[in-house]
Amino acid sequence: MGTFTATYQVTDGQNRTATRVLPLLVKDGADFTASLPGAVINQAYTGTLIATGFLTTPTWALTGGALPPGLTLNVSTGKISGIPTAVGTYAFAIKATTAAQSAGPKSLTITVDYPAVDFAPDILPSGVVGSTYSQAFSPVGGDGTYVFTLRSGALPFGVMLSASGVVAGTPAQAGTFKFVVRLTSANQLIERLITLVVDSMPLELTPAGLPDAYLTENYGQKLLAAGGTPPYGFKLASGALPPGLTLDPAGSIAGVAATAGSYTFTIQLSDSGQKQLSRIYTINVRTLVGIATKSLPDGTQGESYSAQMDAQGGLAPYLYEVAEGALPPGLTLGRTGQITGTPTRAGDFSFLVRVIDNNQRTAMASLAIHVFSALSLAPDTLPAGLPFRDYSFRGAPTKSGTFTFGVLVIDVRKRAVTKNYTVVIGSGPSIGIQGAPPTGQVGVAYLAQFAVQGGRPPYRWSYTGTIPPGTGLSPSSGQISGTPNAPGRFDFTLRVEDAQGLVASTPFSINVTVGGIPQVTFTNLGPSSAPGSQLSFGLAAARPYQLDIQGVVTLSFKPDAGFDDPAVQFASGGRSMTFNIGAGSTVAGFGVPQVALQTGTVAGLITLTLSLNVDGVNVTPSPAPVQTIRIDAAAPVITRLDLNKTTSGFELVVYGFATSRQVAQALVKLAPAPGVTLPATDYPIAVSQVFTAWYGDSASAPFGSQFRLVLPFAVSDPAAIVSATVTLSNAQGSSGPATASF
Repeated sequence: MGTFTATYQVTDGQNRTATRVLPLLVKDGADFTASLPGAVINQAYTGTLIATGFLTTPTWALTGGALPPGLTLNVSTGKISGIPTAVGTYAFAIKATTAAQSAGPKSLTITVDYPAVDFAPDILPSGVVGSTYSQAFSPVGGDGTYVFTLRSGALPFGVMLSASGVVAGTPAQAGTFKFVVRLTSANQLIERLITLVVDSMPLELTPAGLPDAYLTENYGQKLLAAGGTPPYGFKLASGALPPGLTLDPAGSIAGVAATAGSYTFTIQLSDSGQKQLSRIYTINVRTLVGIATKSLPDGTQGESYSAQMDAQGGLAPYLYEVAEGALPPGLTLGRTGQITGTPTRAGDFSFLVRVIDNNQRTAMASLAIHVFSALSLAPDTLPAGLPFRDYSFRGAPTKSGTFTFGVLVIDVRKRAVTKNYTVVIGSGPSIGIQGAPPTGQVGVAYLAQFAVQGGRPPYRWSYTGTIPPGTGLSPSSGQISGTPNAPGRFDFTLRVEDAQGLVASTPFSINVTVGGIPQVTFTNLGPSSAPGSQLSFGLAAARPYQLDIQGVVTLSFKPDAGFDDPAVQFASGGRSMTFNIGAGSTVAGFGVPQVALQTGTVAGLITLTLSLNVDGVNVTPSPAPVQTIRIDAAAPVITRLDLNKTTSGFELVVYGFATSRQVAQALVKLAPAPGVTLPATDYPIAVSQVFTAWYGDSASAPFGSQFRLVLPFAVSDPAAIVSATVTLSNAQGSSGPATASF
């Protein structure tokens, strides 16, 4: 490399020549190029320096400035690599050299920036009018600090976009909403077109069930629609209404039912937005309640009396009461229709009985009870007799001695009186029976041996009356043996006749008991439960038994305060259920589709009591098996909140229940519209007197602790308020908040 001289010669076609000495400059051809893309903070980076014109591999050097923090220059390869740790534009100078050549220094730059900013999704999950909505955008890239803003378009009324990227609120209008959202992070920004679809509120059809109808009575029930987009239409989708009843398009079922029975059908509700909802209903058409009992049995003065009234039609269970007149002194009519007691005076007694069915329908009937005077027996004493001589009182005596016995006389009305007598029978040839039959037990081998006193063998035995089923009498030995298969008391007269024709007969009784009854317990029930629950349960015997065990489960409820809660009952209706544990089984069958009890909405104690019997014999242990379930007092529960506009403002209608039958305060929080400042947003309202009056009124009894509370508000501009939130509280705590929007 350098400047040199050279002689140049040129020759033409005629061999003529010319020469000239010229200078020759030899330059260094070494150079390099740089491929240095932009870098992203905290991401691996590689940039390459490419040498050209070097005769040997050069060495690279940083001669000025600085590489981005985290990057290094490989002096052998010319590669710049690493993970940059700071954002910025970095200027530096690079030189390449060999022993004979060099290039540079050249000024270069590398810009380190944050990752490209972006966010998702473009299409938001759909919302529902009146339901709380919340959806967050997911940002990526940038410096990790994000600010979201609405650039154009509009969100549904009631929904807002927060700076942190959360779309939240309670939509008040349905439709498809498109709007542009900008995301800013450090020195970057991106805008996206977002779509949000808000559906109208789901259709709702109430009530859940329809009341019973009665023959010949006008029937009217209005079906109510909510949600969707009014106006609504109702139609019968399947099944049939009871004959005589019709459904109009506005949802009213009316008419006079013509045929008793149970009718199941499907009602379809449609709104103007082509939404549909179907619900299955059943209407039970019942005959009018009436008293089936046409007459009552006669009574006898001084004797226990019992008669059961019967009703027909309507809906069981029935309640009975004396409407006019009076029962015979000493007798009472129970609420279940049983007349019991001991009449204290003879005579004819007429009265009017009223029956009330479970739907509060009533009927009356005139009845009477005739009470006879007490039955008596004479004479007071009997004359003596002799063996084997006819006796005018009854038969021929077969044994001498003094005999004391009771005489029973029964009149045509099956009324009886007894009197004890003593007869002295003189001595003579005699024959008698000795023995006392032991008590038997169902399913256990039994033996009773009787002996003859006097007389002459052989003897022939027989009996009249009844001995335990499953046993028999040996005619030759006088043994009663076998295995009893039914409990009870069995009365019979044993007769023996000897070879001389002498006869003896003696009355006996054999008692057969039901032994070894297994313990019967409740299953699937705990000591406490939440209100408004339906608890399934069962009954189980500790071991199989050889006979059927029948019984009744009786439910009772003692509220902590106030009236009984009629909702505390079995799922099949009423507060008693029969059951049967089959022979050889341990599981009870109830004969109903669902064995469960409903806990109602009132704090108190539910008690389930068992009574057991085998083949008509009461075998209930003492004390009887019981299961108690505690419904605790708790904070109020809000099940629904309606907001209705009025001429003076609006009103809040709160539905719910309070197991303690106490509510102290309602706290109403008003949410102002954007840009509006309300005089106040929190309104605590004392409601204890209102609830004390409601729960103390017998009109609340059919509803347990359920309530409907109306809170009116007078406002000049309802549009200034977006929504209202209500919380109820009592001594046990506060309910969850319930929100309703305009």
